[in-house]
Amino acid sequence: MYDSFYFSIKMASVLPLMPSLSMGLVVLGMLVMGMIAFHVFVYPFYVSPLRYLPGPKASKLALRFCIVLLTLIIGQCLLSWADCKVPSGALVP
Repeated sequence: MYDSFYFSIKMASVLPLMPSLSMGLVVLGMLVMGMIAFHVFVYPFYVSPLRYLPGPKASKLALRFCIVLLTLIIGQCLLSWADCKVPSGALVP
């Protein structure tokens, strides 16, 4: 008998907090989405100090890289790196 009375009083005190809790979660979600949108769409193009640095032309660079990868024999780059002439005296004392 006393348990149900205590439970009803406890639930009555929690129920008014639910709208403010859900509203807080909604505001937090909107804040997070706004921060993500700022860092993806605004910062790199308008705020970043690196926005004026010149860079390679993306389409030509990617196309050249793909052509080089398709024309090479598999493992040829690794073999050329392994065959480089490094004096062993400089690496091992």
